Amino acid sequence: MHRIALKRTAVGAHRVTPGRVCNAVRGRAALGGCVLAAALAAAAPALADTGGDLALYGTAGTADSGHVMYTGTSPAIAPMSGGGYEIAYSAPSAELALAGSVGDATEPLGMMPGSSPAIASQAGNGWEAAFEANTTSLWTTGTAGQQNWNLGMHPGTAPAIGELPDGGYQAAFEANTDILWTAGTAGTANTGQAMYAHTDPAITASGTSGMTYQAAIQGPNTSLQVYNPSTLVNEGLGMQTGTSPADTTLNGGGTEIAFQANTHILWTYGSGGNADTGKPMAPGTNPSIAGLAHGGFEVAYQASDGNLAVYGSAGSLDTGLAMAPGTSPSIAGLAQGGYEVAFQAKPVPPAPVVTTPTTTPIPAPVSVPSRRPARPRLRIKIVMSWTWNHARTRLTKLALSRMPRRAALRLLCRGRACPGRAITGTAAHLRRFEHRVATLRFGAGDRVYLKISARGYHQERVLAEIRNGTVPKVRLL
Repeated sequence: MHRIALKRTAVGAHRVTPGRVCNAVRGRAALGGCVLAAALAAAAPALADTGGDLALYGTAGTADSGHVMYTGTSPAIAPMSGGGYEIAYSAPSAELALAGSVGDATEPLGMMPGSSPAIASQAGNGWEAAFEANTTSLWTTGTAGQQNWNLGMHPGTAPAIGELPDGGYQAAFEANTDILWTAGTAGTANTGQAMYAHTDPAITASGTSGMTYQAAIQGPNTSLQVYNPSTLVNEGLGMQTGTSPADTTLNGGGTEIAFQANTHILWTYGSGGNADTGKPMAPGTNPSIAGLAHGGFEVAYQASDGNLAVYGSAGSLDTGLAMAPGTSPSIAGLAQGGYEVAFQAKPVPPAPVVTTPTTTPIPAPVSVPSRRPARPRLRIKIVMSWTWNHARTRLTKLALSRMPRRAALRLLCRGRACPGRAITGTAAHLRRFEHRVATLRFGAGDRVYLKISARGYHQERVLAEIRNGTVPKVRLL
Protein backbone atom coordinates (compact mmCIF):
# COMPACT_ATOMS: atom_id res chain seq x y z
CA MET A 1 0.00 0.00 0.00
CA HIS A 2 1.57 3.33 -1.02
CA ARG A 3 0.87 6.12 1.50
CA ILE A 4 1.19 9.80 0.59
CA ALA A 5 1.47 12.33 3.45
CA LEU A 6 0.49 15.96 2.73
CA LYS A 7 0.88 19.08 4.95
CA ARG A 8 0.15 22.82 4.55
CA THR A 9 2.91 25.39 4.68
CA ALA A 10 2.68 28.66 6.56
CA VAL A 11 2.82 32.06 4.93
CA GLY A 12 6.09 33.93 5.52
CA ALA A 13 7.12 36.22 8.34
CA HIS A 14 5.43 39.53 9.09
CA ARG A 15 6.77 42.98 9.93
CA VAL A 16 5.44 45.00 12.84
CA THR A 17 5.13 48.80 12.90
CA PRO A 18 4.38 51.43 15.55
CA GLY A 19 0.97 51.44 17.19
CA ARG A 20 -1.09 53.75 19.33
CA VAL A 21 -4.53 52.61 20.53
CA CYS A 22 -5.63 49.13 21.61
CA ASN A 23 -8.99 47.52 22.31
CA ALA A 24 -9.03 44.08 23.92
CA VAL A 25 -11.20 41.49 22.18
CA ARG A 26 -13.36 38.80 23.62
CA GLY A 27 -13.92 35.49 21.84
CA ARG A 28 -16.14 32.41 22.00
CA ALA A 29 -15.50 30.44 25.16
CA ALA A 30 -16.33 27.01 26.55
CA LEU A 31 -19.31 26.75 28.91
CA GLY A 32 -18.72 26.04 32.56
CA GLY A 33 -20.26 26.32 36.01
CA CYS A 34 -19.75 29.04 38.63
CA VAL A 35 -16.53 28.71 40.70
CA LEU A 36 -15.48 30.84 43.67
CA ALA A 37 -12.17 32.74 43.84
CA ALA A 38 -9.38 30.47 42.62
CA ALA A 39 -6.05 29.45 44.09
CA LEU A 40 -2.67 29.64 42.32
CA ALA A 41 -2.76 28.87 38.60
CA ALA A 42 -1.40 25.38 37.98
CA ALA A 43 0.91 24.41 35.13
CA ALA A 44 -0.86 24.12 31.79
CA PRO A 45 -2.00 20.68 30.60
CA ALA A 46 -0.32 18.79 27.78
CA LEU A 47 -1.14 19.63 24.18
CA ALA A 48 -4.88 19.24 23.90
CA ASP A 49 -5.99 21.16 20.89
CA THR A 50 -4.91 22.57 17.54
CA GLY A 51 -6.87 25.38 15.94
CA GLY A 52 -6.04 27.85 13.16
CA ASP A 53 -3.00 30.09 12.82
CA LEU A 54 -2.65 33.56 14.29
CA ALA A 55 -2.93 35.87 11.27
CA LEU A 56 -2.49 39.62 10.65
CA TYR A 57 -4.16 42.13 8.33
CA GLY A 58 -3.83 45.88 7.97
CA THR A 59 -1.79 48.81 6.78
CA ALA A 60 1.31 47.34 8.45
CA GLY A 61 1.03 44.16 6.39
CA THR A 62 -0.91 40.94 5.96
CA ALA A 63 0.65 37.63 7.02
CA ASP A 64 0.16 34.22 8.59
CA SER A 65 2.38 34.32 11.68
CA GLY A 66 2.71 30.54 11.77
CA HIS A 67 1.69 30.47 15.46
CA VAL A 68 -1.15 27.98 16.11
CA MET A 69 -4.00 29.04 18.39
CA TYR A 70 -6.41 27.13 20.64
CA THR A 71 -9.58 26.34 18.66
CA GLY A 72 -12.37 28.89 19.01
CA THR A 73 -10.33 31.51 20.85
CA SER A 74 -9.53 35.09 19.83
CA PRO A 75 -6.27 37.08 20.08
CA ALA A 76 -5.78 40.60 21.46
CA ILE A 77 -3.38 43.22 20.08
CA ALA A 78 -1.86 46.32 21.70
CA PRO A 79 0.51 48.95 20.24
CA MET A 80 3.88 49.52 21.90
CA SER A 81 4.98 53.04 22.81
CA GLY A 82 8.38 52.37 21.27
CA GLY A 83 6.89 51.15 18.00
CA GLY A 84 5.40 47.89 16.84
CA TYR A 85 2.77 45.93 18.71
CA GLU A 86 2.35 42.87 20.90
CA ILE A 87 -0.30 40.15 20.61
CA ALA A 88 -1.62 37.88 23.37
CA TYR A 89 -3.38 34.61 22.51
CA SER A 90 -4.15 31.13 23.85
CA ALA A 91 -1.69 28.48 22.66
CA PRO A 92 -2.89 24.93 21.77
CA SER A 93 -1.67 23.88 25.23
CA ALA A 94 -4.10 26.40 26.82
CA GLU A 95 -1.17 28.54 27.99
CA LEU A 96 -0.81 32.29 27.56
CA ALA A 97 1.30 33.03 24.47
CA LEU A 98 2.75 36.25 23.07
CA ALA A 99 3.89 37.36 19.63
CA GLY A 100 5.09 40.65 18.18
CA SER A 101 7.83 43.24 18.29
CA VAL A 102 8.57 42.75 22.02
CA GLY A 103 9.06 39.02 21.46
CA ASP A 104 7.45 35.64 20.88
CA ALA A 105 6.97 33.34 23.85
CA THR A 106 4.67 30.80 25.46
CA GLU A 107 4.38 31.61 29.15
CA PRO A 108 4.08 28.81 31.76
CA LEU A 109 0.69 30.23 32.79
CA GLY A 110 -2.30 27.95 32.34
CA MET A 111 -5.43 29.56 30.90
CA MET A 112 -9.01 28.34 31.20
CA PRO A 113 -9.33 26.16 28.05
CA GLY A 114 -11.40 27.98 25.42
CA SER A 115 -11.01 31.45 26.97
CA SER A 116 -9.25 34.42 25.36
CA PRO A 117 -6.78 36.94 26.87
CA ALA A 118 -6.67 40.74 26.66
CA ILE A 119 -3.64 43.05 26.39
CA ALA A 120 -3.03 46.78 26.87
CA SER A 121 -0.11 49.14 26.30
CA GLN A 122 2.01 50.46 29.16
CA ALA A 123 4.57 53.26 29.29
CA GLY A 124 8.17 52.53 28.31
CA ASN A 125 7.31 50.12 25.51
CA GLY A 126 5.57 47.88 28.04
CA TRP A 127 2.38 45.86 28.10
CA GLU A 128 0.06 44.16 30.55
CA ALA A 129 -2.13 41.13 29.75
CA ALA A 130 -5.20 39.86 31.61
CA PHE A 131 -6.61 36.35 31.38
CA GLU A 132 -8.75 33.77 33.14
CA ALA A 133 -6.45 31.17 34.70
CA ASN A 134 -7.28 27.48 34.63
CA THR A 135 -8.43 27.97 38.22
CA THR A 136 -11.09 30.51 36.98
CA SER A 137 -9.23 33.30 38.83
CA LEU A 138 -8.32 36.63 37.20
CA TRP A 139 -4.59 36.96 36.52
CA THR A 140 -2.54 39.83 35.07
CA THR A 141 1.04 39.65 33.84
CA GLY A 142 3.47 41.90 32.01
CA THR A 143 5.93 44.73 32.51
CA ALA A 144 3.71 46.18 35.28
CA GLY A 145 4.05 42.92 37.22
CA GLN A 146 2.34 39.56 37.60
CA GLN A 147 -0.56 39.05 39.98
CA ASN A 148 -3.18 36.48 40.91
CA TRP A 149 -6.10 38.67 41.96
CA ASN A 150 -7.93 35.75 43.61
CA LEU A 151 -11.15 37.00 42.03
CA GLY A 152 -13.32 34.24 40.59
CA MET A 153 -14.45 34.77 36.99
CA HIS A 154 -17.43 33.25 35.21
CA PRO A 155 -15.80 30.08 33.75
CA GLY A 156 -14.89 30.34 30.08
CA THR A 157 -15.24 34.13 29.81
CA ALA A 158 -12.57 36.66 28.87
CA PRO A 159 -11.53 39.83 30.70
CA ALA A 160 -10.81 43.22 29.13
CA ILE A 161 -7.92 45.50 30.03
CA GLY A 162 -7.18 49.11 29.19
CA GLU A 163 -4.40 51.64 29.76
CA LEU A 164 -5.36 54.48 32.12
CA PRO A 165 -4.45 58.13 31.46
CA ASP A 166 -1.99 58.10 34.39
CA GLY A 167 -0.09 55.17 32.86
CA GLY A 168 -1.61 52.37 34.94
CA TYR A 169 -4.14 49.79 33.84
CA GLN A 170 -7.59 48.54 34.76
CA ALA A 171 -9.17 45.16 33.96
CA ALA A 172 -12.88 44.42 33.77
CA PHE A 173 -14.50 40.98 33.93
CA GLU A 174 -17.71 39.07 34.60
CA ALA A 175 -17.44 37.54 38.07
CA ASN A 176 -18.76 34.09 38.91
CA THR A 177 -21.82 35.91 40.28
CA ASP A 178 -22.50 37.43 36.79
CA ILE A 179 -21.63 40.88 38.20
CA LEU A 180 -19.23 43.34 36.55
CA TRP A 181 -15.99 43.69 38.53
CA THR A 182 -12.93 45.84 37.85
CA ALA A 183 -9.38 45.41 39.17
CA GLY A 184 -6.09 47.19 38.53
CA THR A 185 -4.02 50.19 39.53
CA ALA A 186 -7.26 52.17 40.03
CA GLY A 187 -8.36 49.67 42.67
CA THR A 188 -10.68 46.67 42.90
CA ALA A 189 -14.43 47.21 42.71
CA ASN A 190 -17.60 45.16 42.74
CA THR A 191 -19.71 47.50 40.62
CA GLY A 192 -22.94 45.71 41.50
CA GLN A 193 -23.96 45.89 37.85
CA ALA A 194 -25.46 42.63 36.56
CA MET A 195 -24.27 41.30 33.19
CA TYR A 196 -25.86 38.89 30.75
CA ALA A 197 -24.43 35.49 31.69
CA HIS A 198 -21.35 34.31 29.83
CA THR A 199 -20.57 37.63 28.13
CA ASP A 200 -17.45 39.81 28.34
CA PRO A 201 -17.07 43.53 29.11
CA ALA A 202 -14.98 46.15 27.33
CA ILE A 203 -12.98 48.86 29.06
CA THR A 204 -11.18 52.04 27.94
CA ALA A 205 -9.89 55.33 29.35
CA SER A 206 -12.63 57.96 29.52
CA GLY A 207 -10.51 61.07 30.16
CA THR A 208 -7.09 62.59 29.61
CA SER A 209 -5.78 62.42 33.18
CA GLY A 210 -6.06 60.40 36.39
CA MET A 211 -7.53 56.93 36.63
CA THR A 212 -10.82 57.48 34.78
CA TYR A 213 -12.31 54.70 32.71
CA GLN A 214 -15.58 53.42 31.27
CA ALA A 215 -16.80 49.87 30.70
CA ALA A 216 -19.36 48.66 28.18
CA ILE A 217 -21.41 45.51 28.90
CA GLN A 218 -24.45 43.57 27.76
CA GLY A 219 -27.00 43.92 30.52
CA PRO A 220 -29.26 41.10 31.74
CA ASN A 221 -32.02 42.51 29.49
CA THR A 222 -29.62 42.14 26.47
CA SER A 223 -29.30 45.92 25.99
CA LEU A 224 -26.06 47.90 25.78
CA GLN A 225 -25.06 49.45 29.11
CA VAL A 226 -22.19 51.85 29.85
CA TYR A 227 -20.60 52.02 33.31
CA ASN A 228 -18.09 54.41 34.89
CA PRO A 229 -17.16 54.59 38.57
CA SER A 230 -20.01 57.04 39.25
CA THR A 231 -22.88 56.08 36.93
CA LEU A 232 -24.48 53.32 34.86
CA VAL A 233 -26.44 54.24 31.74
CA ASN A 234 -28.78 51.81 29.95
CA GLU A 235 -28.50 53.00 26.36
CA GLY A 236 -31.65 51.11 25.32
CA LEU A 237 -29.94 49.53 22.30
CA GLY A 238 -30.67 45.83 21.87
CA MET A 239 -27.66 43.57 21.47
CA GLN A 240 -27.51 40.10 19.95
CA THR A 241 -28.01 37.74 22.89
CA GLY A 242 -24.76 36.46 24.38
CA THR A 243 -22.42 38.78 22.46
CA SER A 244 -19.99 41.36 23.87
CA PRO A 245 -19.31 45.02 22.96
CA ALA A 246 -15.99 46.76 22.24
CA ASP A 247 -14.96 50.21 23.47
CA THR A 248 -12.15 52.64 22.57
CA THR A 249 -10.92 56.14 23.34
CA LEU A 250 -10.91 58.55 20.39
CA ASN A 251 -7.91 60.71 19.57
CA GLY A 252 -9.92 63.96 19.70
CA GLY A 253 -11.61 63.03 22.98
CA GLY A 254 -14.62 60.92 23.86
CA THR A 255 -15.23 57.23 23.33
CA GLU A 256 -16.87 55.00 20.73
CA ILE A 257 -18.53 51.59 21.20
CA ALA A 258 -19.11 48.85 18.61
CA PHE A 259 -21.51 45.93 19.11
CA GLN A 260 -23.61 43.33 17.30
CA ALA A 261 -27.24 44.45 17.40
CA ASN A 262 -30.13 42.03 17.85
CA THR A 263 -30.57 42.24 14.07
CA HIS A 264 -27.08 40.68 13.59
CA ILE A 265 -25.96 44.06 12.20
CA LEU A 266 -22.84 45.95 13.30
CA TRP A 267 -23.67 49.14 15.20
CA THR A 268 -21.43 51.96 16.46
CA TYR A 269 -22.36 54.34 19.27
CA GLY A 270 -20.63 57.23 21.03
CA SER A 271 -18.82 60.52 20.57
CA GLY A 272 -17.83 59.61 17.02
CA GLY A 273 -21.46 59.15 15.98
CA ASN A 274 -24.26 56.59 16.19
CA ALA A 275 -24.80 54.34 13.20
CA ASP A 276 -26.58 51.24 11.98
CA THR A 277 -23.80 50.29 9.56
CA GLY A 278 -25.91 47.78 7.65
CA LYS A 279 -22.99 45.33 7.84
CA PRO A 280 -24.18 41.78 8.79
CA MET A 281 -22.01 39.94 11.32
CA ALA A 282 -21.46 36.22 11.91
CA PRO A 283 -23.83 35.15 14.72
CA GLY A 284 -22.23 34.90 18.16
CA THR A 285 -19.12 36.92 17.27
CA ASN A 286 -17.92 40.26 18.67
CA PRO A 287 -16.43 43.34 16.98
CA SER A 288 -13.27 45.19 18.02
CA ILE A 289 -12.75 48.95 17.68
CA ALA A 290 -9.71 51.25 17.74
CA GLY A 291 -9.30 55.01 17.60
CA LEU A 292 -7.08 56.22 14.76
CA ALA A 293 -4.14 58.62 15.13
CA HIS A 294 -5.58 61.19 12.72
CA GLY A 295 -9.10 61.02 14.09
CA GLY A 296 -12.03 58.70 13.65
CA PHE A 297 -12.08 54.98 14.35
CA GLU A 298 -11.93 51.59 12.63
CA VAL A 299 -13.89 48.44 13.49
CA ALA A 300 -12.85 44.85 12.73
CA TYR A 301 -15.44 42.06 12.76
CA GLN A 302 -16.28 38.65 11.35
CA ALA A 303 -18.76 39.13 8.53
CA SER A 304 -21.73 36.85 7.95
CA ASP A 305 -19.75 35.04 5.21
CA GLY A 306 -17.07 34.07 7.77
CA ASN A 307 -14.47 36.50 6.42
CA LEU A 308 -12.60 39.24 8.27
CA ALA A 309 -14.16 42.63 7.49
CA VAL A 310 -13.38 46.22 8.50
CA TYR A 311 -15.54 49.35 8.76
CA GLY A 312 -14.82 52.95 9.63
CA SER A 313 -12.89 56.11 8.87
CA ALA A 314 -10.01 54.26 7.17
CA GLY A 315 -12.31 52.36 4.81
CA SER A 316 -14.82 49.54 4.75
CA LEU A 317 -14.40 46.19 3.00
CA ASP A 318 -14.64 42.43 3.24
CA THR A 319 -11.00 41.32 3.18
CA GLY A 320 -11.78 37.83 1.84
CA LEU A 321 -9.63 36.31 4.61
CA ALA A 322 -11.48 33.37 6.20
CA MET A 323 -11.68 33.41 9.99
CA ALA A 324 -12.06 30.43 12.32
CA PRO A 325 -15.79 29.97 13.00
CA GLY A 326 -17.06 31.63 16.17
CA THR A 327 -13.92 33.72 16.76
CA SER A 328 -13.51 37.50 16.88
CA PRO A 329 -10.70 39.79 15.66
CA SER A 330 -8.76 42.47 17.56
CA ILE A 331 -7.67 45.82 16.07
CA ALA A 332 -5.07 48.41 17.11
CA GLY A 333 -4.56 51.93 15.70
CA LEU A 334 -1.05 52.75 14.51
CA ALA A 335 0.89 55.90 15.49
CA GLN A 336 1.48 57.01 11.90
CA GLY A 337 -2.13 56.34 10.94
CA GLY A 338 -3.83 53.20 9.78
CA TYR A 339 -4.37 50.05 11.81
CA GLU A 340 -3.44 46.38 12.26
CA VAL A 341 -5.80 43.47 12.95
CA ALA A 342 -4.99 40.13 14.62
CA PHE A 343 -7.33 37.16 14.16
CA GLN A 344 -7.49 33.36 14.12
CA ALA A 345 -7.47 32.13 10.55
CA LYS A 346 -9.78 29.33 9.48
CA PRO A 347 -7.88 26.04 9.94
CA VAL A 348 -6.86 24.21 6.76
CA PRO A 349 -8.57 20.80 6.68
CA PRO A 350 -6.15 17.85 6.71
CA ALA A 351 -5.41 16.35 3.32
CA PRO A 352 -6.92 12.92 2.72
CA VAL A 353 -4.63 9.90 2.85
CA VAL A 354 -4.42 8.20 -0.54
CA THR A 355 -3.63 4.49 -0.52
CA THR A 356 -2.85 2.07 -3.33
CA PRO A 357 -2.49 -1.66 -2.52
CA THR A 358 0.65 -3.38 -3.80
CA THR A 359 1.25 -7.13 -3.53
CA THR A 360 4.52 -8.89 -4.32
CA PRO A 361 3.99 -12.57 -5.24
CA ILE A 362 7.05 -14.82 -5.04
CA PRO A 363 6.85 -17.74 -7.49
CA ALA A 364 7.79 -21.26 -6.49
CA PRO A 365 11.36 -22.16 -7.43
CA VAL A 366 12.19 -24.40 -10.39
CA SER A 367 14.05 -27.65 -9.59
CA VAL A 368 17.51 -27.95 -11.10
CA PRO A 369 18.76 -31.49 -11.92
CA SER A 370 21.86 -32.54 -10.01
CA ARG A 371 24.23 -35.45 -10.33
CA ARG A 372 23.84 -36.03 -6.60
CA PRO A 373 20.51 -37.06 -5.13
CA ALA A 374 19.01 -33.78 -3.83
CA ARG A 375 16.58 -33.29 -1.04
CA PRO A 376 13.21 -32.18 -2.34
CA ARG A 377 12.36 -28.48 -2.14
CA LEU A 378 9.51 -27.34 0.01
CA ARG A 379 7.76 -25.60 -2.93
CA ILE A 380 5.91 -23.15 -0.73
CA LYS A 381 3.70 -20.37 -2.10
CA ILE A 382 4.81 -17.10 -0.47
CA VAL A 383 2.94 -13.79 -0.80
CA MET A 384 4.19 -10.58 0.84
CA SER A 385 2.17 -7.31 0.94
CA TRP A 386 3.85 -4.02 1.75
CA THR A 387 3.07 -0.36 2.45
CA TRP A 388 5.68 2.37 2.45
CA ASN A 389 6.08 6.08 3.15
CA HIS A 390 9.40 7.36 1.86
CA ALA A 391 12.08 5.46 3.81
CA ARG A 392 9.66 3.68 6.15
CA THR A 393 8.19 0.37 4.96
CA ARG A 394 5.76 -1.99 6.65
CA LEU A 395 5.13 -5.68 5.91
CA THR A 396 1.32 -5.67 6.19
CA LYS A 397 0.70 -9.30 5.24
CA LEU A 398 2.65 -12.55 4.90
CA ALA A 399 0.79 -15.54 3.48
CA LEU A 400 2.39 -19.02 3.32
CA SER A 401 0.82 -22.21 2.05
CA ARG A 402 1.57 -25.86 1.20
CA MET A 403 4.28 -26.79 3.72
CA PRO A 404 4.86 -29.68 6.09
CA ARG A 405 3.29 -29.22 9.49
CA ARG A 406 6.66 -29.72 11.15
CA ALA A 407 8.32 -26.86 9.15
CA ALA A 408 10.16 -24.19 11.18
CA LEU A 409 9.83 -20.49 10.33
CA ARG A 410 12.30 -17.66 11.06
CA LEU A 411 12.25 -13.99 10.01
CA LEU A 412 15.39 -11.94 10.66
CA CYS A 413 16.28 -8.32 9.81
CA ARG A 414 19.73 -6.80 9.36
CA GLY A 415 20.05 -2.99 9.26
CA ARG A 416 19.88 0.24 11.27
CA ALA A 417 16.07 0.51 11.41
CA CYS A 418 15.35 -3.17 12.10
CA PRO A 419 12.66 -3.84 14.74
CA GLY A 420 14.84 -6.08 16.92
CA ARG A 421 15.17 -9.80 17.56
CA ALA A 422 14.25 -12.48 15.06
CA ILE A 423 10.71 -13.84 14.99
CA THR A 424 10.32 -17.63 14.95
CA GLY A 425 7.39 -19.99 14.61
CA THR A 426 6.18 -23.29 13.20
CA ALA A 427 3.80 -24.33 10.46
CA ALA A 428 1.54 -25.79 13.15
CA HIS A 429 1.01 -22.25 14.44
CA LEU A 430 1.25 -20.47 11.10
CA ARG A 431 -1.48 -17.86 11.72
CA ARG A 432 0.23 -16.70 14.90
CA PHE A 433 3.52 -16.27 13.05
CA GLU A 434 1.85 -14.38 10.19
CA HIS A 435 0.11 -12.05 12.63
CA ARG A 436 3.36 -11.21 14.48
CA VAL A 437 5.20 -10.50 11.24
CA ALA A 438 2.43 -8.18 9.96
CA THR A 439 3.23 -5.64 12.70
CA LEU A 440 6.86 -5.06 11.66
CA ARG A 441 8.26 -1.84 10.21
CA PHE A 442 11.59 -1.39 8.41
CA GLY A 443 13.77 1.39 7.05
CA ALA A 444 15.47 1.92 3.71
CA GLY A 445 18.63 -0.19 3.49
CA ASP A 446 17.38 -2.93 5.81
CA ARG A 447 17.66 -6.56 4.58
CA VAL A 448 14.87 -8.88 5.69
CA TYR A 449 15.46 -12.66 5.54
CA LEU A 450 12.69 -15.27 5.69
CA LYS A 451 13.87 -18.87 6.20
CA ILE A 452 11.59 -21.94 6.09
CA SER A 453 13.10 -25.32 6.92
CA ALA A 454 11.85 -28.84 7.54
CA ARG A 455 13.71 -32.08 8.15
CA GLY A 456 14.33 -33.96 4.92
CA TYR A 457 13.73 -30.89 2.73
CA HIS A 458 15.96 -28.27 1.18
CA GLN A 459 15.32 -25.06 3.15
CA GLU A 460 13.66 -22.09 1.45
CA ARG A 461 15.22 -18.65 1.87
CA VAL A 462 13.85 -15.27 0.74
CA LEU A 463 15.62 -11.88 0.86
CA ALA A 464 13.68 -8.59 0.81
CA GLU A 465 15.81 -5.46 0.34
CA ILE A 466 13.94 -2.39 1.71
CA ARG A 467 14.15 0.63 -0.59
CA ASN A 468 13.28 4.32 -0.24
CA GLY A 469 9.88 5.28 -1.64
CA THR A 470 9.19 2.10 -3.59
CA VAL A 471 8.31 -1.59 -3.25
CA PRO A 472 11.07 -3.73 -1.69
CA LYS A 473 13.24 -5.85 -4.00
CA VAL A 474 12.43 -9.49 -3.19
CA ARG A 475 14.31 -12.57 -4.44
CA LEU A 476 14.93 -16.20 -3.60
CA LEU A 477 18.35 -17.22 -2.33
